[in-house]
Amino acid sequence: MDDDLKQHLTTKDTWLRGGYIIFYAICYSISEFVLFAVVIFQFLSILFTGSPNERLLQLGQSIAVYVYQIIQFITVNSEEKPYPIGDWPAGSPDKNELDQFEATNYDDDVPKS
Repeated sequence: MDDDLKQHLTTKDTWLRGGYIIFYAICYSISEFVLFAVVIFQFLSILFTGSPNERLLQLGQSIAVYVYQIIQFITVNSEEKPYPIGDWPAGSPDKNELDQFEATNYDDDVPKS
């Protein structure tokens, strides 16, 4: 067996990362369920009161950022571990996370009439 391949297959950090990926994939599934509940309750709030629930808006935003952080970690785009190992997101993406989206001008892709 090639020495490089053997080294890659026996690296403890790689296997630890694999364990974290499985753990965060489970967290992602749970967060999908919670997000769906927030969507339902927010819809009911709008239906019965005519306006969205502010606390649910904040929760929905923080869950969206949390899901984003999980996806960034499990796709190896980030080394920062999301909650419960890291901190729960404050409610909006970090400025660094938003800068990459602002750099792309999506209006150029839309045909002008």
